[in-house]
Amino acid sequence: MVELSRKEFMRLAALGGAAAGLGLGSTRAAAAVARTGGAARTLIRGADVLTMNPALDELTGVDVLIDNGKIAAIGKGLSAGDAVVVEARGMILIPGMADGHRHIWQCAAAGRLVKTNVKEFAAGYQVWKMKWMPCASAEDHHLAAYYGGLQAIDSGVTALLDVAHGQQTADRALAAARGLKESGIAGWFAYQVSNRCDYGPGDTLPLAEARAQASQFTSDDHWQTVARLQKEVLGDSSGLLQLGIALSVGSKGQPLARVAEQEFGRARAMGIGIITHHANPGPTDVPPGHFGHRGLGLFDLHEAGLLGPDVHCSHGVTATDDELKLMAQTGVMLGATAVAETFPSRPLARRDPAHGRARAFGVRTGIGTDTPLSLTQDYFEHIRASFLSLALDPASEHVASGYHSPDVFDFATRGGYDAIRLGDIGGTIAVGRRADLVLLGTDRPGFPPAGTLADRVVNFAARTDVDSVWVAGRLLKSGGAMVGVDWRSLNARIAAMQARVHAAADTITFT
Repeated sequence: MVELSRKEFMRLAALGGAAAGLGLGSTRAAAAVARTGGAARTLIRGADVLTMNPALDELTGVDVLIDNGKIAAIGKGLSAGDAVVVEARGMILIPGMADGHRHIWQCAAAGRLVKTNVKEFAAGYQVWKMKWMPCASAEDHHLAAYYGGLQAIDSGVTALLDVAHGQQTADRALAAARGLKESGIAGWFAYQVSNRCDYGPGDTLPLAEARAQASQFTSDDHWQTVARLQKEVLGDSSGLLQLGIALSVGSKGQPLARVAEQEFGRARAMGIGIITHHANPGPTDVPPGHFGHRGLGLFDLHEAGLLGPDVHCSHGVTATDDELKLMAQTGVMLGATAVAETFPSRPLARRDPAHGRARAFGVRTGIGTDTPLSLTQDYFEHIRASFLSLALDPASEHVASGYHSPDVFDFATRGGYDAIRLGDIGGTIAVGRRADLVLLGTDRPGFPPAGTLADRVVNFAARTDVDSVWVAGRLLKSGGAMVGVDWRSLNARIAAMQARVHAAADTITFT
């Protein structure tokens, strides 16, 4: 397991990096962080604020007061009182960003398969998954989730939807949930209720059998894991990280009554707040009354009375206009992954991301990274790609042609939070909102002084500009460095783990 416990994390935050760049003596700043468990009363002074709130728009040289994890006041000349003061003149304060679809566990294998090697990725991605999963231990999953959560925060992502489809046993799922929670990220750990691998290092088996195991319908064992996740790790309804589920791969093609009872019914009976699934084409020739008979299966789910504001679709690149209209009518959310979806890595009938068309129909729409195995952790690159993919898509170029920079940034902030069912909590900077905030430096060569705040951020910002990050008022990055995080040590552990797991995975033979 990761040696850095949550207690040690907070101790380091109190004693070390939390004071960096705070504009007060390190002793006072550190004491404030220690006294409040990392959520010190904080005054961000003199920032230029991109609120993403239509009522406030962009504000120049204002103060933002954080108190009790929320934004308590916005204005000029606010009294600091006993607050820790962050001097932010010339810097840009933005809402924390949301990632609506990421497989966190894959960050542990970044670089093993990349999408610019098109044929290798298309042929090897699913095989890689099926070999990696049985070879990674619970400790490996804990480290990967912790590391992946830190990476997200480091890039300015403060909330995400982790589609946890790499943990085929309860101990691995519990470890991954703990690791992600310990990183400090907000959002959802959405455990997929279908994973299984009855093989391991050194085994030989037909590829078709491995695929069948990975694509099974849900079982009682999976729901026992869900119950343990809820009881042992993610049971606090006020916690920053909440429990979601991802539908089983094998739900496509199943009778609707069975899907309703075994997946939707169980999740809702347990109070699970979000139900996500990969909204991609499924099996062909699915009969009526089964999930996937029509298109993406949305009309099938609607016919069974299963769609609602807790349902989240990922991708949806082949969604028809009628399906998007249905999503809007029923409150279903969409998480598009523009970079992943525009790469020619699989033979879809349509590769263009659906987020522009979906938003035009009123669907709650965000964006996401998808596979950190193969794609950049710099979230600003994904934001720019979300716009470029629309501009190049004949079906969406008319939507993109009317956009301005705030419309693009909305996919990652206000709209992004709304698209993972957190729209009443964050995504904008306004009094009463949770203090999920990111402070950007602007003194890097190439970061322009001219233009609106939205123009500057959307077109030019990068992960290296992220100076400070707060999640629910807790300072997790300060002065450009993650608080209490030894990246060198963590990187070394990830590299060692990657080498060990892949050496074991290479001993599995699919015939």
